[in-house]
Amino acid sequence: MVKQPTKTQKARPPLKLKREPKRLIAQVKNLPRDENGYITGGKGRPRGVPNKLSAEIKEAFIEAVKRAGNCKTKKQYKEGLEAYFYEVALTRKDLTMAMMGRLLPMEANVKHENRSAVNVKYETVADLLEEFKRRKVPVELWPPILRAEHEKTLKRVEDVNRTATVENVVGRISQVNLAADR
Repeated sequence: MVKQPTKTQKARPPLKLKREPKRLIAQVKNLPRDENGYITGGKGRPRGVPNKLSAEIKEAFIEAVKRAGNCKTKKQYKEGLEAYFYEVALTRKDLTMAMMGRLLPMEANVKHENRSAVNVKYETVADLLEEFKRRKVPVELWPPILRAEHEKTLKRVEDVNRTATVENVVGRISQVNLAADR
């Protein structure tokens, strides 16, 4: 359904589709084809060769962010990609951080020093339980077997405390009774 123009609007002329120029058709006809007649692509970028555009964008972005972080004046670039990134880094920190997360590599190339591995062996579950307590690891992160052992220990401590409390109460009552008898 075509929307009719109002009195204040001018009517748009209908779109005219242009035919392909003859030189483009000739170029398509001259492209290399395989045995089935389909157009074969070019070689493309060889494996292992980095994409030049991505590398240029990364370099410009990193340089602009470095300058934005170190500068005291507002204008340092006049034009170009670095100028755009510099302006974004100064005005829109949220966009800068989002772009940084996408452009910078996720894995860092870190050289590890040769450290001898320390193998710690625990004799019993109780030893391991004590180590978790010493390191103040939250109980929610403990393996299920340690949590069960910890709950058993807590129940034993509660039973001992309850027994000690009952004995204290009985002892106090007997002391009160002895004092009353005198």
